[in-house]
Amino acid sequence: MDASPSIISLPSLKELSFGGCNVGVLKRFVNLTSVTALVIEDVAGLTWLSHGFTSSLIKLEMKSCKELMYLWQDRDVIRDLTCLKSLVVQDCPGLVSLAAGEEDTELPVKLETIRVWSCDNLEKLPSKMHALSSLRDLTIKCPKLVSFPETGIPTSVITLRITECKMLQSLPIIGGLSSHPEEPSSSSSSRNNHVDMMSRLQVLTISGCDSLPASPFSEGGFLPATLRELHIMNCRGVESLAEINVDRLQSLQEIDISNCEKLRSLPQDLHTLSHLTSLQLWECPTLELECFPPLPPSISKLHLWGCPKIKALPDQLHRLTCLRDLKISGCESITRFPDGGLPPQLQKLTVYKCGNMKQPVREWLTPLLTSLEWLLIDGSSMGGVREEEDLLLPLPSSLLRLQICGMDNMERLSSSLPPSLRILWISGCPKLRELPPDGLPPSLETLRIDGPSIMKERCMEGTGCYWPLIREIPFVWV
Repeated sequence: MDASPSIISLPSLKELSFGGCNVGVLKRFVNLTSVTALVIEDVAGLTWLSHGFTSSLIKLEMKSCKELMYLWQDRDVIRDLTCLKSLVVQDCPGLVSLAAGEEDTELPVKLETIRVWSCDNLEKLPSKMHALSSLRDLTIKCPKLVSFPETGIPTSVITLRITECKMLQSLPIIGGLSSHPEEPSSSSSSRNNHVDMMSRLQVLTISGCDSLPASPFSEGGFLPATLRELHIMNCRGVESLAEINVDRLQSLQEIDISNCEKLRSLPQDLHTLSHLTSLQLWECPTLELECFPPLPPSISKLHLWGCPKIKALPDQLHRLTCLRDLKISGCESITRFPDGGLPPQLQKLTVYKCGNMKQPVREWLTPLLTSLEWLLIDGSSMGGVREEEDLLLPLPSSLLRLQICGMDNMERLSSSLPPSLRILWISGCPKLRELPPDGLPPSLETLRIDGPSIMKERCMEGTGCYWPLIREIPFVWV
């Protein structure tokens, strides 16, 4: 933008976005009393906002302002922000606080969303954040943040995301230290009850917080009864989740734990979570389970990925009548499915890189799976079938998508493919040379063959001997 000293008066302007300039450009704007949305990006020399176009402002975004130290220095500016609902501060490495003298400075009272993202030098948050009774969505990504304010975060928060706060040593308290300020020594039990009555928190995501203690939910690190989703990811120090009191979490629907390399225990009594629909455990290499804890009948998704020390699946798996999506990958200690097999209503099944599976595939992949639509299976998980030249699978007639991979010795796909099949994906089968004797079903919409194989040559457009048989398929990748 032109940096000439002319004044710009735009009294009717509703939205303003500018950047790639110096702070002198900002000072040229006057009479912006109608602006409701303001985006300031990459403005050199800007250390705080002192401009007076705040009375109608609803949305404020500050991005990539490298010299920004705090948002406001003048309390009068904050008091004028009577309509501000959304505040985003992103990639501002010089930011040390949201407001100068923040210990006794209040934030705009109508804020509903606060997102402070990649502000590398921010070490603390405003102590009066707990007073923001309209706050619904709070996202913090600040690697030097050690703790949340002792006064806690508002009970009005519905979604809380804490990510890449690598110095964070404790989780925030919801609603303050006690139900009444004059009772600082109130018991943990009464404090929990107070939070349960007041809290609205439904989604909690904790990611990349490496300094959290081994048991982050002990010693007052409680969760409110309103919680529906719990996501814990990439937290290197977390070892135990057994301290989570699931008796109080009867609204919990999703548990997602991933890349916690020291995790050794799960919450106890998972089967009592009557609304739990999804449990995902990804890349937890030290999580050792001799017997998988029972799951509630409500579970519809179970994903175990990269958990080599899990030795068994839940007993009575076939009685989980809501289970639709089962994924087992990188679980080398699992040798067989539980007695009773798989639930007949299963729709998606992945069995991949389970190299010690001893149970023959014909015992668990049966025609009784009349609802199965997606199947991914590899040679290491098939109980010796990978050594055979012919692959003869009992494929359910309901199958829509079939992915076969890592069959080193398979030469012929001898199974009759279901008439409903739409996608066939073959990868890592170097010796495969023949399609099923009765051909491909007319329903097939996608055929994909990855990796070197004789079959790729036979399916090449124009020259392959199978080309006349597959040319009518809408999507072919070979």
